[in-house]
Amino acid sequence: AVPRAEARRGDLVIWLSPQDPRWTGHSGLMLDPDTVLHATGFHGAVVTETFDVVQARCMADGDQPATFRRL
Repeated sequence: AVPRAEARRGDLVIWLSPQDPRWTGHSGLMLDPDTVLHATGFHGAVVTETFDVVQARCMADGDQPATFRRL
């Protein structure tokens, strides 16, 4: 895992849902340390949003805090 403070362009960001034993949740791609590219039902489109906005929405939906992975 990559610490949040070290997130950068190209890192995957993943929010897992603990309510389901299968892999469920949400994911996106960091465009820079503060911006996420992701497809979302909330907007019905692929959008860019600040990480903090996406994190708040995912947490409100019951997902775990984000995990970052570098390819």
